[in-house]
Amino acid sequence: DAFSMFAGRFMWVLRYYGHEGVRVLNGGLVKWRNEGRPLTAEVPTFAPAQFTPRPQPALRRTASQVLATLESSDTLLIDARNDAEYHGRESRASRGGHIPGAANVFFRDIVTGPDQTYAEPEQIRARFIEAGVDLDALEGREVVAYCNGGVSATPMALGVEIVTGKRPAIYDGSWNEWGNDEAKPLET
Repeated sequence: DAFSMFAGRFMWVLRYYGHEGVRVLNGGLVKWRNEGRPLTAEVPTFAPAQFTPRPQPALRRTASQVLATLESSDTLLIDARNDAEYHGRESRASRGGHIPGAANVFFRDIVTGPDQTYAEPEQIRARFIEAGVDLDALEGREVVAYCNGGVSATPMALGVEIVTGKRPAIYDGSWNEWGNDEAKPLET
C-alpha cells in the first residue's frame, strides 16, 4: 500500500531480469482510494506469454564491486538508511556505521503526505543537496544505493531516477553484508 518498499524492490527485481514494462503506483492503493479512483474485485484474465529473463548486471553491485569503487570519484554511494543507522548508533549488523564516502539520504525523506507519494523533483533534489549531493552533476558517475538488505534502497533509487532519468544500481547485500564483514572498512 502506501509507499511500500516492497513495490520498489519488486520493480527493481523485474527490471534486473530485463522486464521493462513495470511501474510503481505513486502513493499506492491509499492514494488511489483517496482520489476516488475505481476499484474492482474482478480478477482479470491475461493471455499466457513467454518471458525470457535477461539479467541486467548494471543494476546490481556486489560487495567486491563496491569495495573496488571506494577510491574512485566516479561512483556516488547513497545510504538510504536513517541517520542513527548511518552514524552507527543503531545497527542490524554486528558493526555500525556506513560505507566510507557514502552520502546519507533516508528513503522516507523523499516522500510527502499521509499517502507517502514521492516529493516533487525539486524537493527531492533539495534533499540531496542538503546531504551534499548535487544530482545535476552526475555526468559520468555511477550511482549505487544501499540500505540494510537491499529493499529500502530501491525506492531511493527510483527517487534518483525521477529527478535525473539515471537508473542507479543497488548494492544488494547492503549493510547486512558489509557491516557483518570485519574486513570491510566503515565510517561512523
